[in-house]
Amino acid sequence: MRQLLLIIFIILFFCSSSLSQENLKSSTEFIVAGKGWGVVSINSDRKEIEKVLGKGKNSSVYDDVYFIDYPKKGIQISYENETNKAYAIFFYNKERWYEDFETPDIKTDKGISWASSPKEVIEAYGKPKNHYKDNGDGSIWQRIVFEGIDFRFENNKMVRIGIPGR
Repeated sequence: MRQLLLIIFIILFFCSSSLSQENLKSSTEFIVAGKGWGVVSINSDRKEIEKVLGKGKNSSVYDDVYFIDYPKKGIQISYENETNKAYAIFFYNKERWYEDFETPDIKTDKGISWASSPKEVIEAYGKPKNHYKDNGDGSIWQRIVFEGIDFRFENNKMVRIGIPGR
């Protein structure tokens, strides 16, 4: 009987740890402005985040933050150098220079998904704090900034959702 219980415990342990590493494609959590996506949230410790996302790849280092890429999850996170806590979070959908990142199947708590238009984003979030636009490099891009969240579009396709730092 003890052996059976031990076997069941081991199976449950391995199943639960593989579920925590599961692709974001099956997530039911939403991105929340000013917070993030479940455990992947502002001020979360890198160790806790990597229990969900797996180990990331070093990207860039600055005086106050460093960036870690999680391309198989479609996420990039900047962490504070001193605390290793998440400072800003970016979710990618084939943004230029991030085409190798997988696209996570996620949406915001206001129903905004990768298929949403700039008009739908503004309808959901209200008047933007800033709305940047340009048509340089032969492509049209815009970044729509709200309190605690921003959306980047290239040629009217949403390519990034950002949860900016404080």
